[in-house]
Amino acid sequence: MRKRAALIIGNGEYKDLPLDNPIGDALKVHSLLQLRGFSATLITDIDRANLESHLDAFEKMASESEMALIYFAGHGVEFRGAGYIIPVDAEFPLSAGSLDYFCVPTSALIRALRGCGGPKVLVVDACREGVKGWSAEEWNRSGNFLDVIREQESNVDDTLIAYSTSFGEIAKDGKDGNSLYCKKFCDYALLHGLTIEDVFKKVGFDVMRMTGGAQRPWYYSSLNDRVKFSDMDEFKLIHTKRVPRGAIGDIPSLSGDYDCFETMVSSGNSALHLFTVSSVYTLDRLMPSSVIGTAMAGPDRHVAIDSEGNVFIWNRKSIMVAKISGITPHGVKISPNGMRLLIYGREGVMSVNISSKTFEIIFARDLPWEPYCAAFVSNNEAWIAGQNEKIARLVIRRGRYSLREVEVDSRSRPWSHAYSMAYVPTRNELAITFGNGKIDIFSVKSAKISKTFKLSKHMQSTIARRESLVDTVQGEMITNFLFHPSTLTADQRDFCESQLALNALMFSSASRDVPIIAVGSSEGIVYLLDARDGQIVQQLDVCSDRGSGIEGVQFTRGGLIAVLTADCYLYHYASGSIPLASELPLQFGRLVYQGSSQPATF
Repeated sequence: MRKRAALIIGNGEYKDLPLDNPIGDALKVHSLLQLRGFSATLITDIDRANLESHLDAFEKMASESEMALIYFAGHGVEFRGAGYIIPVDAEFPLSAGSLDYFCVPTSALIRALRGCGGPKVLVVDACREGVKGWSAEEWNRSGNFLDVIREQESNVDDTLIAYSTSFGEIAKDGKDGNSLYCKKFCDYALLHGLTIEDVFKKVGFDVMRMTGGAQRPWYYSSLNDRVKFSDMDEFKLIHTKRVPRGAIGDIPSLSGDYDCFETMVSSGNSALHLFTVSSVYTLDRLMPSSVIGTAMAGPDRHVAIDSEGNVFIWNRKSIMVAKISGITPHGVKISPNGMRLLIYGREGVMSVNISSKTFEIIFARDLPWEPYCAAFVSNNEAWIAGQNEKIARLVIRRGRYSLREVEVDSRSRPWSHAYSMAYVPTRNELAITFGNGKIDIFSVKSAKISKTFKLSKHMQSTIARRESLVDTVQGEMITNFLFHPSTLTADQRDFCESQLALNALMFSSASRDVPIIAVGSSEGIVYLLDARDGQIVQQLDVCSDRGSGIEGVQFTRGGLIAVLTADCYLYHYASGSIPLASELPLQFGRLVYQGSSQPATF
């Protein structure tokens, strides 16, 4: 994430001409920019002397940043294309002589930005009309000086200057504590996919449309690149590998760890494969039956469980096999220190303490609902979720176990099943994904929902939508629904919509370096979500074009994202901010097997 600086100014408490919205506007923009990674300074109701002092300080901050922004909300005036912002100690009515004395030219704001070596943005949410009541002599007397300011404003590089209205017009003050311009700016600047220029184009269009053309925002841009307000880098595909397929009906699985370059992949049969971007190592015929789940804790502890309850554990020095009973397993998770397992299945959950030589079942509990996913949030706490949005929290303190259901607001019914969990270490939160496009974010500390993100309830890709309709909807109606929906009646559209498959969010993983949650859907799309507000950072269309789904998503060392598809392809994605080594070594396979083609013990 890049270093960006912002100065937000809101002036409303003018002695003679107070304004209602600038303080609220400044607060809203300040929160927005903090949410997008800016080091943002907020100042309100400031006089000229203090404003100039803040501009001097900000000039130094801008010189140390990759992007800089100034946002002003308050009174402003303009003459011959050159503008002034008005501090709260200005005396009204302004005269030509007092303009330079009381006000600050926008060129001073631009000068404070110029030290930044990257993109620079100035936003002025203020009126751009001339001062009322001036005589022709006063206008002429100020003209020469303002011509100089106008020249300074226009002679800038890699800069965007935006005004909430056009020259000679009044900016609408707005309702509900914010101007219309501010509201629209904050709406669009939150969207990671829009460039800065796209933001101001959309803001201008909406403000003009909603005011009937009475307010026409304007911007000038000399930006050198397609830069965004987003503080997230774009992820790109860097490598694809074909994973050996199991038998028909076998379901592949993926696991990994933040501290490892490698991921562990099962094709659903008895073999396991250890992948990096540049290496693969296969452990063939390892398990007696089909592998159900795998887990990793760093490079030193790896676990696999098969459909018969056989548990295979290995590290750099040893291999151990154990067998459990009483649970038909769905999966296994391992604590961060690699010393505890949580096995969950049709009947309930089981916790196991492990070491290089011991496998000790220390807790087992039947559940009245079926668990489908689990996650450790620390060495001593794990969460379990599954059928009908049921969620439980397992806490271990001084050798004692406490398993309690987490209360969920019943107003969210009808229930959906929970299919995956991802601990978000950057925020100490837990993301739980569901089969209806919903993601609940829980505070680990309070065990309560802090926010809910909602993606599309139904599948969105054309191929997935078509495949979900072919058994219940006539061919011509399908074509019209997909390509010509306006030709259908409301009842026909509603019927087709009701037959669409749900956008089941099946797998998830969170980065520990940046606030991103990667969520894999059943239609083959991975959504990269901003953990701070749920906005979509990016959509990775991994395999929707061939009708395959996602079977695993994992952040690995170096911030890479590994994605496994149902048709057994492994994809690696990286962002531009992550340096990639030319060779990422497989760290442990050689030490485990010591040159032998088979494990030392089984």
